[in-house]
Amino acid sequence: LVESTVDDLAESHCIAVKDEMLLQPLNLGMIAAYYYIQYTTIELFASSITPKSKLKGLLQILSSASEYMDMPVRANEDVNLR
Repeated sequence: LVESTVDDLAESHCIAVKDEMLLQPLNLGMIAAYYYIQYTTIELFASSITPKSKLKGLLQILSSASEYMDMPVRANEDVNLR
């Protein structure tokens, strides 16, 4: 479990692993920790946002964040979201 989690964090560029024992936080990991963002979300942001991203693209990327999966939808609003 620990090894797979470390591998996931390393693949998402949140940590660096040296000599299979030394873990070092990277910028994306520190940003995710500071703002309580899941590593999958910070990985999505890092891989999707480019200098040429337009507002529409930024909103699509932001709305794809996994944190929104836990937000409840109020009664009768699900029709407006389609």
